[in-house]
This record gives sequence, C-alpha cells and structure tokens, in this order.
Amino acid sequence: MAIAHYLSDQGAQSVTIVSRSAGQKNGPWKYIDYAELKKHSGDFLVNCTPIGMYPDVDASPVDETVIAQFNYLFDMTYNPAVTKFLGIGNSLGKDTVNGLDMLVGQAIRSVEIWEERTFTQDEVLSILNYFRENWNGAK
Repeated sequence: MAIAHYLSDQGAQSVTIVSRSAGQKNGPWKYIDYAELKKHSGDFLVNCTPIGMYPDVDASPVDETVIAQFNYLFDMTYNPAVTKFLGIGNSLGKDTVNGLDMLVGQAIRSVEIWEERTFTQDEVLSILNYFRENWNGAK
C-alpha cells in the first residue's frame, strides 16, 4: 500500500489497486480483480507482486494486452533488472523502471536512521549510479 499512498500524496487523480482478493479494501482507493483490469487504462501500471522475480523469470503478472493500455511501467522487483513485465513494456515502447532505485533508497534511509548519519544528494546519486551501472541481477 505504500505505493498507493505515495501516488495519492503526489496528486494522482485516481489509484486503482488490482488484487486477487479485490473485496478486501484498505484505504480510499478503488479495488478490482485481474479480470476487470483488462477493461482499464491509465498512466502508470505498477507491479507489486514477486511475479517475474528470480528464479521465476519467465512470468509476468499481466499480459501484453494489459501492458499496452498504460504509458509507464514500474516493477518493484529488481532481480532480474529487466523482468518479463518490463521487457514486454520495452518492446511496446513504454517507459519502464525496475525497483533497484527503491531498494537502494531504502537501504540508504536505513543507514541514516540506524547510524544517525545523513547522506548528501551527491552521495545518494553516486550510490544509485554505482548500482544502476553494476547491477545485473542473479544469474
């Protein structure tokens, strides 16, 4: 639900959560199931499931017809760097991002909290760039 809160806080006009258990509502968002998703389109499609993550790299939580209905794709997983979900999006010319920046950002924030240390913006960007350039995922 953190991503739904973030999107709402950033001014998203609507956030729809797709779940196998769409009847469970938590928060002010619209809830639908995967069958109903096929009727939707929007700006962002975010995968918050582990589907497509190593070692099950040949799976995507949704198919190409659903992905085609959205402009931007974010996969919260980071291993592999390009999941099947993102690969389909890339082949359709969509803008895609994996979860590596989120993972590194959470690690940096944890160090700041637990070690009472503050990183400068330049240090954060340097760390992020290091992982962006060197992360290939498990093989």
